[in-house]
Amino acid sequence: GSAGGACANTSRLQGYVGGTLISVNASNNPAYGKTAFISFAVPAGTSYQITSYPTENTSCGAGVFSVFGYQT
Repeated sequence: GSAGGACANTSRLQGYVGGTLISVNASNNPAYGKTAFISFAVPAGTSYQITSYPTENTSCGAGVFSVFGYQT
């Protein structure tokens, strides 16, 4: 099923390092219970950005996601 109304419970996470798209995980499946995961390395001193852009066709908001970082 879908989320009802105009929203359809899709997901899309995009990871950028230094302004370049590095990692993407997307699902247009409207079923509930989905989990999206992206992972990428960020060199010291380099900027990064994570964008939640669930759908291009409906404006349903950015969704909810968490960010975990670790250093080696």
